[in-house]
Amino acid sequence: MAEEGQKEVIIEVKNLWKRYGEEEVLKGISFSLRRGEIFSLVGPNGAGKTTTIRVMLGLTLHYEGEVKVRMKKINYLAENEIPYPSMNVYEYMRFYANLMGVGDEKIVEYLDLVELKGQMMKKCKHLSKGMRQRLLIARTFLNDPELLILDEPFSGVDPKMRAKLLKFMREYVRRKNATIFLTTHILSDVEKLSHRVAIMKEGKIISVGEIGEVGERVKGNREMRLRIIDRGKISRVVEKLKETRGVIEVMMETVDVIRCEYTSEVSEYELLSALFEEKIEFRMISGDVESAFLRGEK
Repeated sequence: MAEEGQKEVIIEVKNLWKRYGEEEVLKGISFSLRRGEIFSLVGPNGAGKTTTIRVMLGLTLHYEGEVKVRMKKINYLAENEIPYPSMNVYEYMRFYANLMGVGDEKIVEYLDLVELKGQMMKKCKHLSKGMRQRLLIARTFLNDPELLILDEPFSGVDPKMRAKLLKFMREYVRRKNATIFLTTHILSDVEKLSHRVAIMKEGKIISVGEIGEVGERVKGNREMRLRIIDRGKISRVVEKLKETRGVIEVMMETVDVIRCEYTSEVSEYELLSALFEEKIEFRMISGDVESAFLRGEK
């Protein structure tokens, strides 16, 4: 990998502030993107990640600070985006291929990558959430862009496919000398994929640098997965965990599995004691779930 000083800076964000009424959403953030790197912006919901992307792309105006973009061939995948439901998979890809000026060979190449080549005639509205997300990822790479901005791109994508896409993205950036800017909650992906990372909290960037430099801050957090027996109590579990000292984020992985990220300053027992008090039945999911999935184990 080239030395940092030799890389071309393609996006510069300097002292960026954004307000909605009296609320300060971005509070003087600064960072840069360089050609040939994967840059991850991580942080809890509400940290300002999506607002940062929208300002970079010119989708949100009336901000203070400076944003310079020195690249034209940019593709964007928004969080919670949905492909046109009335189109089938091929029609959806063909629609964007026409806009981008690419042929069917690219459609086949990227549908094959995300393992949807055999689903070309299937209506988008009949795809599962994971399949829809894979289709959106295929569309985003369709014309081999120089810069990809991906907001939570792996939402709903199973670990096996995610591992395949992580490998592809690293190879794509190396082969094309392209740049990927992404936001994600999946900290293990940040370590596997990124060259540099910025950690964002409450509208501020609290750390930015090479993955090794800020890795301790990322690695210092712990993670716990729980399967809730009574699904009717899931909202109560989420509420109780969010109220607990040291909890960073609580997310639903499936309809009955909760992932809780917390700091090393709080004990696992302290987190679970709140559930004991509420007499909530649960089962801890032990071991590395993603590794087990990749091995094909139950």
